[in-house]
Amino acid sequence: MTFLIHPNKVENTQDYSIPYDQLLSNSEEILKDVDSLLDKADVSKTEYEGRSYTYSRGGPTGWLDYKNAAEKAWTALYQAIDVLLHNNNVKSQHGGRNEHDREMPERPILGHYDRKLALIKLEKSNQDVASKHYYDRYVSITAGLRNNSNYYTKQDIELVKWEASRVKDIINELK
Repeated sequence: MTFLIHPNKVENTQDYSIPYDQLLSNSEEILKDVDSLLDKADVSKTEYEGRSYTYSRGGPTGWLDYKNAAEKAWTALYQAIDVLLHNNNVKSQHGGRNEHDREMPERPILGHYDRKLALIKLEKSNQDVASKHYYDRYVSITAGLRNNSNYYTKQDIELVKWEASRVKDIINELK
């Protein structure tokens, strides 16, 4: 199985290798795999060494598909949010400690923390965007997807399906 590790990024940068106008359709393509991966991850009918496993316990075969599905949904989400920020000309909010650093040219969004700061700035300056609560939605979906893929005790296929449907809603709004 091949894991999806930050696709469409130029190596050692936060720049995308495809244009922003193609990122939303790319996010839709990535999400197409999520449901089938979660179906494969549901090992509720699986038995291993005489023990039955439910999807919430992962089982011997379901965890990799489960993690891959959550990672793909997360990738689709951050690409969609990056498109929103790009279309509204919002860049990295990191300003540095001194005046010289604050005068440095703005950079592209550098990751999750940067994305949150940029969404706050955008919502403060744009009431239309603020009314759609992208910051709140981004943070809550992120918690559902990232926590469920990175911590073994919280594997819940139904929750990841729900969060993936919310990612689809955001993508459809941004089209």
